[in-house]
Amino acid sequence: LNVVLMQTMGGGVGISANGQFRIACEDTCWAMPECAIGLFPDVGSSWFLSRLEHNCGIYLALTGKRLNHTEALACGLATHYLTYGMMPFFFERLMSIEEFEDEEKVNSILCEMDAEPEEPDNLTPHMDAIEKCFGQDSIEAVRSALEEEKAKGGDRGAWADETLSLLAKGAPTSLAVTLEQMKRGRQLKSLEECLKMEYRMTRRFLAKPDFYEGVRAMLRDKDKNPKWAPAPSQEEVMEFFKPLPKDQELQIPHPNGSN
Repeated sequence: LNVVLMQTMGGGVGISANGQFRIACEDTCWAMPECAIGLFPDVGSSWFLSRLEHNCGIYLALTGKRLNHTEALACGLATHYLTYGMMPFFFERLMSIEEFEDEEKVNSILCEMDAEPEEPDNLTPHMDAIEKCFGQDSIEAVRSALEEEKAKGGDRGAWADETLSLLAKGAPTSLAVTLEQMKRGRQLKSLEECLKMEYRMTRRFLAKPDFYEGVRAMLRDKDKNPKWAPAPSQEEVMEFFKPLPKDQELQIPHPNGSN
């Protein structure tokens, strides 16, 4: 059970995303903005984002779009919404359960206290465009699809224009590698396999300049003007996913003592 409070980004998302019950509150702000610092959505994102419906996870991974509690519910990243005023009563009820692992009882309590979302939902009206635009095979094709939506004008055009602006903030290498990551994540059979893939990716990113440049521009100097490396070729993208030497691969301990 996870309560998604205030700004839940990066590692906080990884901790909360795999919980069975994910509770959003009034001030929930959910995002995976790693492409904007020259990295990629890690902490298991290739498992949980790649499995969101309508390519919504790919959209969030590439753009770093910030979601409010209503939007987090709409795309399945949150399962329930409780106001802060209900939290003390919720935890009091929770402590009354004799068997805390009784999922039906936990769900029953949450459903009793579930509140109506209060923030506007600017995600659901564009799910069809998200599915189309972020189901493309390359970043160039994603941009072209978004340009087509932008040309329609109105609310859809404004959404597409904002989305193109968010994409423009990402490092070209991060965007290309993240798109491939999401494709591969859908095919992997477990969170463990995804974490092993992401470890390989991390090792490769740390050997490149973009992550250090992104941290400098966005977090240290805060000039917000990173100088990214040029967009990679498809061969260069594939290099991020190659196996490491056996003794350098991620080892995940198991309860039975095996890796």
